[in-house]
This record gives sequence, C-alpha cells and structure tokens, in this order.
Amino acid sequence: MDTSHVQTSPGFLPSLCLTEVAPPDRFPQVFYRREPVDTMLDVTSDDLNYVYVRKHVRHQWPRRSVRRPSRESAYRAMERAKAAGLSRRPGVDYRSMSWRKPEEAGLAVRLALPFVDVLIGNQLELKVSVR
Repeated sequence: MDTSHVQTSPGFLPSLCLTEVAPPDRFPQVFYRREPVDTMLDVTSDDLNYVYVRKHVRHQWPRRSVRRPSRESAYRAMERAKAAGLSRRPGVDYRSMSWRKPEEAGLAVRLALPFVDVLIGNQLELKVSVR
C-alpha cells in the first residue's frame, strides 16, 4: 500500500460522531471535536496528479469540507476530476451543526456546481443548496 500521500497534522484529533439508529426515520447524531484533522487537509498538485492521472478514482464530495483548507481542496479535486473526464456525483451531506448558518452551506454547494454532473441530496439538503 502506497502511503506517500498520507497527510498528518500534529495536534489535531480525528472526527468522532455518535449515531443513534432508531429506524425507520430517526438517526440523531452527536459530533465531537472542534477542527478535526480531516478539516485540515490541503490537497497539493502532486496529490491531484497522483490520483487523477491514473483515472481510477470515483470522486465524491468530501464529507467534512466545511472548513478551510479542506473545502478549497475539495473544489480543486472536483475541478481536476472534471478535467480528467471523470463523473462527479457528490452527495451534499448537509449537517446543520457543522455550519453557523444554512446559507453558508448553500453557498459552499453552489460554488461546487460548475464541477458537478449530478448533485445528490435529500429534500432538506437540496433546499439548503438553492437558498
């Protein structure tokens, strides 16, 4: 396994989420950690070349693209996927506790739309995306 592109960010912990499963329609979640390490990711050109030149990636919207620099890295990755001719079908994955206001989440999604083929989301996520 090639780990040459694994990033570390000393001092930051991984995300942690506890989910209660109460089918058919209740799945409350509690998120722990402010500024988890996955929001600190900063994709470099070398990282993008490594992944997209090989064209064997199924691109998804990163789940924790709320904060910088991770959000900008997600945009760069989608732009590169589009240039490589890959299908881009991200899921919105809106979680209100991750944003100060729904409008901020909507703006983040709309900024990604030029690089998206199909946007996937539930009714709330798509409503937030078009505000």
